[in-house]
Amino acid sequence: MGRPIYVERLINAPIEALWNATQTPDVHEKWDIRFTEIRHLPRAADTEPQRFLYATRIGFGMRIAGEGESVRGPPSIGEARGLRRPRRAADEGL
Repeated sequence: MGRPIYVERLINAPIEALWNATQTPDVHEKWDIRFTEIRHLPRAADTEPQRFLYATRIGFGMRIAGEGESVRGPPSIGEARGLRRPRRAADEGL
C-alpha cells in the first residue's frame, strides 16, 4: 500500500460558515470535488448522529459510494482556534 496523502489548507472564514459549507449537502457538493452526491438520511431524533450517503464518479462510468455519519456539532470558536493539525508522515521524516 502506498503512503497516505495529507492536504492542509487555511480557510479564511468564520467557523460557522465553514461548518455550514460542510454540513449542507447542496452546498458541500458545489465546492468539494471528492463528492458528486451527498444525501442526508432521516433521523428519528436530533440527538442521533446524522447519517449520510455519498458518491463520486471517477470516469468511464465508474462510481464509488459509501455512507458516513457526523457525530457532533460545529466546534466553538475557542475549539477551532485550539485545534492542532494532525501529525503527518513528513513530520516523522518518512
